[in-house]
Amino acid sequence: MANQIRLKKIAEIVKRQISQAINEEVDLKPEILITVGDVVVTEDLKEAKVPISIFPNAQAENIFLRLNHQIYHLQQIINHYLQIRPVPKMIFILDRSLEKQDKIEKLIKQTK
Repeated sequence: MANQIRLKKIAEIVKRQISQAINEEVDLKPEILITVGDVVVTEDLKEAKVPISIFPNAQAENIFLRLNHQIYHLQQIINHYLQIRPVPKMIFILDRSLEKQDKIEKLIKQTK
């Protein structure tokens, strides 16, 4: 139980720090919105899966590739901030759940 609480705290710290690092370190146009979802850290602290949502959807793939290209730099920022060992290796996952939700809402509006 205590281990699960620790994992949740680490996940929240990673989420907060990676969000801040993306905002400060990644050069993006003002109209691009990036959100970081709930981070999942493995029990052995070797990996942290970081879901990323990108708007507008048309540019999501290109922005996601840029983020993955800069993951080493972002990882260094997290490594410096976290005072645990091992520091989880970040794995970005393109989160398309909001895109699917938007499509469903449009379909519902069309049927009314």
